[in-house]
Amino acid sequence: MFKLITVFGATGNQGGSVIQAILADPVLSKEYKVRGITRDASKEPAKKLASQGVEMVAADLSSPTQLHSAIEGSHTVFLVTDFWATTDKDIEISQGKTVTDICKEIRVQHLIFSSLRGVTELTAGRLRNVAYFDSKAEIEEYMRNSGVPATFVLAGLCVGTPHIRTPADRFPHFHRLPNIVIIYLSRTSEKP
Repeated sequence: MFKLITVFGATGNQGGSVIQAILADPVLSKEYKVRGITRDASKEPAKKLASQGVEMVAADLSSPTQLHSAIEGSHTVFLVTDFWATTDKDIEISQGKTVTDICKEIRVQHLIFSSLRGVTELTAGRLRNVAYFDSKAEIEEYMRNSGVPATFVLAGLCVGTPHIRTPADRFPHFHRLPNIVIIYLSRTSEKP
């Protein structure tokens, strides 16, 4: 029986790369059925994913009802939020918190979030106008405190850096796709 992974931003760079990595992996493609979430499932990129066997669902990150339907039945959720869709930090944070709350309610086993470091905190307040970083850091903190098992990937820092090379023998869960790096990391309670 397949586990269901729901991937937000399915037609974008990050979500699309996650889907392609799963479909191309001989183990993951047998273990997971993929549900792709996009704003408009009738557009060509969504149709192309559907032709590859991805269940495409249209959902608005600001609609809890649509989100609940989109996430229902998921074992794993990959979430990427889009600050630039509204350029409003509070809206992005609300969307991330809503997805987290729904994942907790329906007992998602693993939530993967494309996060970024909070620039305001990192610079001790010297840089305060990098809302698209700070909003993701705030969502990550909320997720960490939610009790939902979660992993945080900082793929946004790697987009557009094709010079990054990682030896596959040192990182066996490393996948490289055009213009994005995806590294699967597990959060454990063990300290290094």
